[in-house]
Amino acid sequence: TTRSSKTALNAYRRLSNALDDAVGEGLIESNVCDHCDPPRVEANPTVILEAGQPTKLIQAASSLSHGVKRRRGQNKWPDNEEDNEMWKLMWRLAFETGMRQGERFALTPADLLQVNDTPAIHVCHELQRYAKGAIIPKWLKAEPITKAIWMVPPKSKKGERIVPVSKALWDDLTTWASKHDLESGDLIFTRKGQPLTNTVERRRWQRALESAGLPSVTIRSARHY
Repeated sequence: TTRSSKTALNAYRRLSNALDDAVGEGLIESNVCDHCDPPRVEANPTVILEAGQPTKLIQAASSLSHGVKRRRGQNKWPDNEEDNEMWKLMWRLAFETGMRQGERFALTPADLLQVNDTPAIHVCHELQRYAKGAIIPKWLKAEPITKAIWMVPPKSKKGERIVPVSKALWDDLTTWASKHDLESGDLIFTRKGQPLTNTVERRRWQRALESAGLPSVTIRSARHY
């Protein structure tokens, strides 16, 4: 299988829970998962950039000029200087805060705080994609951004947190929001007015790595700085 060992473990747990329910409802006599060991999670070392390389990546992000191909044969969305500056700001945010992708995509001007004169970000929501037409339970307290993308609370209580940031990054985020006349609840990072997606970010990240002559690492590696 090409799936990770962690994915296999999650699948095992979900199957086991479903079978427990089936046992409770009298549909089956026993849960076969109780008679076997769960998949072992194999720890794969995370490859990260070396000292000084994140700066090269950020600089490369602000100078890219070729377009990003849209999926399914659609026309290209050519990048411009504003796109480049946005991604430069995004990579700075990723390296400095270690925020998850969905948390960065969900950042709004209202999340930019001053706590005892210390610039900070209130991480209190994330963007989540659901299938169109999915029934979202009220207890989730989700707000629709598009038909498929929703603003939802963090996955756990520990997910909500205050993250101190440098004054330079905080000022640049605030300036970006002001320059684009963003309201307090508007998304800071968008493309053509639409929420960012994993595919777009991953492609832009790889292009910046290639442009800077850096080894291929995942965007998740930025969380380890």
